[in-house]
Amino acid sequence: MDLEKETKRTDLNAKFFGIDTLLLMENAGRSIADECKNFNKILIFCGMGNNGGDGLCAARHFLAEGKEILVQSLKGNRTYENQKNFDILKNFVDIKVIGDSSEIEEFKKEILKFNPDVVVDALIGVGSKGKLREPVKCLVHLANELNCYKISVDIPTGDDEVKFNADKVISFEIGKTNDAIIKSIGIPKKIRNMCGAGDFLTALKEYKGDEHKGYFGKTLVIGGSKDYVGAPYLTAKASQKFNDLTYIATPKFVQRRIFDPALIFIPCEDEDYLQNLDVDYAKFDCVAIGNGISLKAGKDLISEAIEKSKKVVIDAEALKLINPEILNEHCIVTPHMGEFKALFGVDLYNESVENKAKIVQNFAERYNTTIVLKGKIDIITSFHSEIFKFSANLKIANAERLKFNEKDCIRLTVGGTGDVLAGIIAGIYAQNDNACESACAGTFLNGLTGEILFKKNENFDAMQLVDAIPEGIKFCREFEKI
Repeated sequence: MDLEKETKRTDLNAKFFGIDTLLLMENAGRSIADECKNFNKILIFCGMGNNGGDGLCAARHFLAEGKEILVQSLKGNRTYENQKNFDILKNFVDIKVIGDSSEIEEFKKEILKFNPDVVVDALIGVGSKGKLREPVKCLVHLANELNCYKISVDIPTGDDEVKFNADKVISFEIGKTNDAIIKSIGIPKKIRNMCGAGDFLTALKEYKGDEHKGYFGKTLVIGGSKDYVGAPYLTAKASQKFNDLTYIATPKFVQRRIFDPALIFIPCEDEDYLQNLDVDYAKFDCVAIGNGISLKAGKDLISEAIEKSKKVVIDAEALKLINPEILNEHCIVTPHMGEFKALFGVDLYNESVENKAKIVQNFAERYNTTIVLKGKIDIITSFHSEIFKFSANLKIANAERLKFNEKDCIRLTVGGTGDVLAGIIAGIYAQNDNACESACAGTFLNGLTGEILFKKNENFDAMQLVDAIPEGIKFCREFEKI
């Protein structure tokens, strides 16, 4: 599990639910100050991100307590929150700004003269990647040479060659190392189990500037029948909002009724219902199967698609045609309660949300898969080996990922909106190898887009939901800004 992504997801979700990032930074700074209450002369190394912002905020609290401080900050582009605390702090103390390692020797003389009791490492935090660059590398060497207590914020700054020798690590909300002291900064525990904008934003592949066709994934949608022509089309068009290439495999009856030059059709000899399909599943990053497929479809076809696909989203009638024993960690199943009963044999209609969650978790663990139980409150859960390993290393209580997606839009019961959801999840899953992240992201965006439309037009249909997906994405993107 990516600690930087987990931290960003939590921060963005807190922001989505109304908790200002500056408030969280203020609480983080206070927590750092509390851990340094037994020291009087404090040296703080601050980076340009929010980890550095925590350090700058802590420095102000040190001043308020009458401590002597020496503050060093890296030079460069700062986050909004970092800059805000930098501008406040510089009114009260001379912040030493370092942009080059050649300046460190002079700074070292000042540090030795200051003779700190403790040095606080707020240089990079969980955003550290690869080899340390200068002047950070020299600063870590310098800190390690000091004969004083050492505290790191979130995780010690370092790489394979050199690392800040922390005597104590302070992490916020979740432990970033197995020996970290975990401090709450005011994020309710419930947020960790609620889907928000952070789940969507951290699930998408990043733009790097050298993208090529296929970078954002290739999805294949398998579905449709003489009885249900529109379902696979809705799924494909929703997926297309996220992928570079979208393919669709349907019976000839369906193909003749869909004209869309942006979709690529896979040849199929079946006339009315899918029975056989000759396709190289390895060519696709994700396969969505089941939308409109009909109970007359071939069971072997569905089983083969699940077995041979890299990643697969299983929805609608396909859930009634498979044995759950063939599910695996690459599968996402998206049943409503009727389909859940057909697949797993358990009736959830009269169960509370809490009991539903426990039952769904049990099946996710039994089949090592990801489940999205659709309802007024969607329940998303998975149980994967990589999550278990991460949890064990950081002493987290369990390896399940459990999320609830609360939405306020009665129109998401209209026909076709479930097909849209399957397409959104598949489109995200094609560019993200984490099934649970993709399921949470897609489920959240589907509900959010429905809410946006419902406020404008309470009678929207499934195709309008597809067309409004970019509006939902734009709404989420606002939380990445100031």
